[in-house]
Amino acid sequence: MPRKVREVIRDLQRAGFVDRGGRGSHRNFTHEIYRRDGRPLPKPMSGRQFVTAMQSVA
Repeated sequence: MPRKVREVIRDLQRAGFVDRGGRGSHRNFTHEIYRRDGRPLPKPMSGRQFVTAMQSVA
């Protein structure tokens, strides 16, 4: 069964991402590290790739 949106949002916030707003029901997340030092944002990834990446970090 696919993950619920609220679970993904919770995981993003726990990883340090901040919701910077969006239009309608869309959300844009950014991380303090990328805003501070000007490095490029990581490449977009699917939900499954995100889960794998979060599991490798934890």
